[in-house]
Amino acid sequence: MTDQYATATEARAEVAAAYFPASVLDATLDKALQDNAALMDGYLAGAFTLPLASWPGSLRRCNAILAAFDLSHGRGFDSGGAGSWIRTQRDWWIKWLEQVRDGRITLTDVEDATPDTDEGTGYVSTRARRGWRRL
Repeated sequence: MTDQYATATEARAEVAAAYFPASVLDATLDKALQDNAALMDGYLAGAFTLPLASWPGSLRRCNAILAAFDLSHGRGFDSGGAGSWIRTQRDWWIKWLEQVRDGRITLTDVEDATPDTDEGTGYVSTRARRGWRRL
């Protein structure tokens, strides 16, 4: 439901430049961020009414890491060193999303689409006279 939780510029700032080299166009990065935001929404829907109006930096970082994994994996995954780090990060963030979904982690600074409730006073209306009187 959310287009993406991080912009291409934010994702490049969150994750080492090795995962988003200059050869990765912003349009390609935006597509990866959007695809992974949809994945994230699947987990977040268990805890929030989507779409989110605002979210913490942790969701921005999660979006960036998941996109970095997808893009680096598609370029030919390095199973050691940097490739191992991004896979470990991806696995950690997926487990984190599961914990958010299950209510074991509570996010702050989240504004979801839950409608505001009216806490006003109620009134009673009837056609027939009930014999009530003012005191």
